[in-house]
Amino acid sequence: MSRQFRMGTPEDREPLFELMVDAYQMQGKPERIEAARNWTSAHPERYLILEEEGRILAALRIGDEMIQVGCCAVRKGDIGHVAVPAELQGMGLGSQLMRHAVEHMRHEGYHLSRLGGMVHFYSRFGYEPFPRRFVVFELQDFTGGAGTITPADAYPEPVPERGLLRQYDEERDRHALAQVRYLFHAGRSGAPLVSAPPDEPTEPTGPPGEPDPDDLRFVYELDGRQIGFVFASENAHEARQGMEGFAIGELCYDLAHPEAAGLLLHMLLSRIADRAPLRVSSRLPFDEVVLEAIQDAGVGFDLIETRHAIASNQIMVVNLPATLEAVRGELTARLAASLVADWSGVIELALPAETACLVIEDGHIEVAHADAADLPLTLTQAQFVKALFGIRGAVELPPVRALSLDATQRALLDALFPRTPTGSGPWG
Repeated sequence: MSRQFRMGTPEDREPLFELMVDAYQMQGKPERIEAARNWTSAHPERYLILEEEGRILAALRIGDEMIQVGCCAVRKGDIGHVAVPAELQGMGLGSQLMRHAVEHMRHEGYHLSRLGGMVHFYSRFGYEPFPRRFVVFELQDFTGGAGTITPADAYPEPVPERGLLRQYDEERDRHALAQVRYLFHAGRSGAPLVSAPPDEPTEPTGPPGEPDPDDLRFVYELDGRQIGFVFASENAHEARQGMEGFAIGELCYDLAHPEAAGLLLHMLLSRIADRAPLRVSSRLPFDEVVLEAIQDAGVGFDLIETRHAIASNQIMVVNLPATLEAVRGELTARLAASLVADWSGVIELALPAETACLVIEDGHIEVAHADAADLPLTLTQAQFVKALFGIRGAVELPPVRALSLDATQRALLDALFPRTPTGSGPWG
């Protein structure tokens, strides 16, 4: 009997669906069964399959996403839906599949990989716990002193001093959404890579559609131009005991008009305030420009960075030299704009599984082998990725703080790997 690995095909939709239902014991759970159907029918070609004589022994999905690092981007393979038939679990098939998945991603040019699950299992393949970030809005009665304000009183439907708030219309607004999204995220490390939309007119191509009164998608217009968008939906995964759950899937706006953020959120919260107590979760960037715009509008929120230990979001650097090569253009630009642009030497980055060097000379950076390093750094994978995305500055990381760096070395690392306003979604 010979086992083989292959990627899925459209003919695998039904077998993959049946595998998910069996592996995750979804029988009698219609919502989960519907979710499994959606998983496997949308992109079966993204599933890595281990099979024997035509029978699927195990499968997992490898998502494919580009994440921005300034003007560059890295490719992330998102592992999910790891499934083994119930009768075959505990026989090492999942481990065999995971080991092959890591090699597959390395061969296919991925830079990073992310997944969520049990740390004791996935750490065997090189994954390390990594934080997740949320901006959360909770609506319940607000008390202060002897007074109580209800969510409906706190968030009445806003009436802008200028412009118009209305519901989103796909035909009318989709191109403007692409433009605003691009400008909102362009160059933001840690955010999904966004392509510039084609340069074409943004005027409606047809009459407005009939709005759905329950639709939680809104647009802010100013002088006839779409300035910002917010999309939200009910989401049971974001609910907490005694609270309904909602999720914001999109909030983007013209940063020259910060009032748009507050108006759009007020509009959203006004439409769901009568269902309080409730919790609205979002993956907005941790960016003071955005957060202050929301705060100035009188919308309260919590910044949450989760760090779980047993079951966790996890990250792995699939190929360190390739990752550094992918962001070399951004590192070069950062160096050129710094006060240490004339520094020359070698920075060695040593992770648990591999080492790579940045060779810097006359403002030019190469990823190359070097016999000796002027600045050797030994980091975990999680520490490196935090510095890569700007979640933490390199000089904040414990192994770097433990070094006796001089002022020039500190300035160099702070220039190459600074803390930056960071997107919060695709890496967690």
